[in-house]
Amino acid sequence: MAWIAMGAIFLTGGAVVWEGAKGLREPTPGQERKTSKGTAYTTIVVGVLIMIVGAVTPFVAF
Repeated sequence: MAWIAMGAIFLTGGAVVWEGAKGLREPTPGQERKTSKGTAYTTIVVGVLIMIVGAVTPFVAF
């Protein structure tokens, strides 16, 4: 059961990192950036922290 929880947390962190990475892409010509680069980098860091928590969950919590 702990491994299922780890996988779910890890995938959630991966999704957060993906959203942050999308924020770093350059906008198409004629559009302005919707997300600042600082917000995008912060989102990536939060996603990595979530992934680290997911990696240690089976060994600590259960």
